[in-house]
Order: sequence, then C-alpha cells, then structure tokens
Amino acid sequence: MHVTLRAGRGLPSLREQVIFLEMRGALGRTARSWFRVVHFSVQANHVHLLVEADDKASLSRGIMGVAIRMARAVNRVLERHGNVWSERYHSRALKTPREVRNGIVYVLMNRHKHASKATALESLLVRLAIRRMENAALAGATRPNRSKEIQSSTQPPGFFVWGGSGTA
Repeated sequence: MHVTLRAGRGLPSLREQVIFLEMRGALGRTARSWFRVVHFSVQANHVHLLVEADDKASLSRGIMGVAIRMARAVNRVLERHGNVWSERYHSRALKTPREVRNGIVYVLMNRHKHASKATALESLLVRLAIRRMENAALAGATRPNRSKEIQSSTQPPGFFVWGGSGTA
C-alpha cells in the first residue's frame, strides 16, 4: 500500500535534520505483527510510506499509529502543540508486482522530483562555465584527430549494445 501524509501549512520543512531524525525514530517504533512500514520518504511538506497490513482495519489502525507517532515527534522537536497533518492520509493499493516496483521507485526517488529548481539551475550554470573555461584553455592546443576512429566504428564512442553479442 502506498500512503501519503501531507503536513499542514506553517510548519518548517520536515526534512530538517532534527525533525527528520525524530520522525525516523518514530517510524522505527511502529512495526507490529499485523502492520509494518517497508519504505518511506520524507519531503518538505509530506511523507510517502510503503506499508504492509493484514487487512483494512489493520491498515487504518497502523496508519493512525504512524501519523500520531510522527506528529508527536514533530511537535516535540518544535516545542509546539496541535495538528501536524493537514488531512487524512491518502492511500493506494499496489495490486501487481509492477505496481509494487513502481511504488518503490517512486517513494525512494521522490526527493529528486522535489529538488530545488534553483539548485538545478545553479548546477547547470556552473557546468556551462566550466565547459567554457575548458574550451578557452584548449583553443590554442591541437586536438587529436579522431575522425578515422569514429568513421571506422559502427557505433559512436560510449555506445553499448544490450542483449547482443556483448561487444560495443
């Protein structure tokens, strides 16, 4: 089961180290014989969980327990009282092996989806600046002539054939 809990407005990022460590500790104490958290991902304003439960009642009780433990952990760190989650949890049953696989990939790679666009732009600008500096430094140097190598090859350099003879 893929479960999402969305945090309320006005809270700091759930990814702050002290908050995250408390939440992780709370998640570690939620395992029961009828419910367990298999994978999780904490984002700035929501949490993704992949959970296993024996039945609907176990799922409901287990998620309620997880939500309460994590809310208490957040409130303890922030020295506050009140709601942490803005709404009830959202859940989606993963019925096939492919859905389970996609759910695992989604939850574990979710931080890349929510990465700062400013950080990505800064990274791109730095790479472009480095490339310009390298090109300027090489402008006076002679580059090796690789045209014969490239023309004689059936694939471009770095191209790998999967499932074929194993040669590149």
